[in-house]
Parts: sequence; structure tokens; C-alpha cells
Amino acid sequence: MACTGCADTKLISIRMKIGVQDVVFQRCSRCEINQWATHDGEISLDEILELARMR
Repeated sequence: MACTGCADTKLISIRMKIGVQDVVFQRCSRCEINQWATHDGEISLDEILELARMR
């Protein structure tokens, strides 16, 4: 996978479960863009925070 900001392929990836959803957090070490994704595609930080509020 490549960074959406600079196309660098050296991303830090952390897989985790937030609420009931499996998510992946990715950070580019070159341009410092952060992005979140599920198996359906990229999601916003607001959506991540909403997942964290769910019980």
C-alpha cells in the first residue's frame, strides 16, 4: 500500500479493533499523513471516534 499524500510505500501500519470494527491505522514517515481504514476502505477520524464511543 502507498501513501495517499506522497506515494511513499514506507508506512507504519497498526491493526486493531475499535468497538466492533477491525481497523488499520497508517502513518507515512515521509509526509506524516495519518489515515484509518477498514476492509471497506478509508474512513475518517470522526468515524473512528464514533466507533470508540459505541458499546
